[in-house]
Amino acid sequence: MLRLLRRYPAKTPVSAFQPRFFTSKVSESNASSIELNEHTNRPLPLNVKLLQHEPIKLEPTHGDLVGKLTVSSFISLRDVQFLSDFLLRAAFYLGIPAKGPTPKQKNIERWTVIRGPFAHAKSKQNFERITYSREIKLFDADPEVVQLLFAIAAKHTMAGVTVLGNAYVNDAFNPKELESIQNINPDFNQEVVNQIKKYMNEGNDEDLSNILKELETGINK
Repeated sequence: MLRLLRRYPAKTPVSAFQPRFFTSKVSESNASSIELNEHTNRPLPLNVKLLQHEPIKLEPTHGDLVGKLTVSSFISLRDVQFLSDFLLRAAFYLGIPAKGPTPKQKNIERWTVIRGPFAHAKSKQNFERITYSREIKLFDADPEVVQLLFAIAAKHTMAGVTVLGNAYVNDAFNPKELESIQNINPDFNQEVVNQIKKYMNEGNDEDLSNILKELETGINK
């Protein structure tokens, strides 16, 4: 335990051991601008102050779309807005450039059923359900960081709110696939293209199906 203690001079003031952020000495000019917590009488952290403002968004550098988050609910629009706000803040702290939340078109569903059996069988009752959705687009981020944001969304989801995540990954092209494409007979392909154009002008569906079969057999060869 003694090895963990730092050595200070004998005349070190007590204020040196206090955290700089929570020092009790505050200048009179800044005393009015600092917001204190009513319970602890200490300054509020910066991330807590940011909750009073709109989420900060990082600007995309390359514009590569790497993922989408769709938040939807038919119970409460406020829950959709609240969770979208939370996901935008999480994306900022993870360093993911994001845009949104963009309102999507409302999905309105209606049902008409009988009011009840026997005496009420001739009367009908209508039900309506409106689903609200917001979309958040993610750009220029590593796939692992995007999956981390999806895990946060799945862990901290709200009751009655659905979060759908789509990730887009760019895979490298295999050179062997390029060689197989180059080995296809170009004369055969041009012949098939000419026949397809001919039958498309004539509008014969049976001939088009035959051309497609010939195209499949030619590629397999």
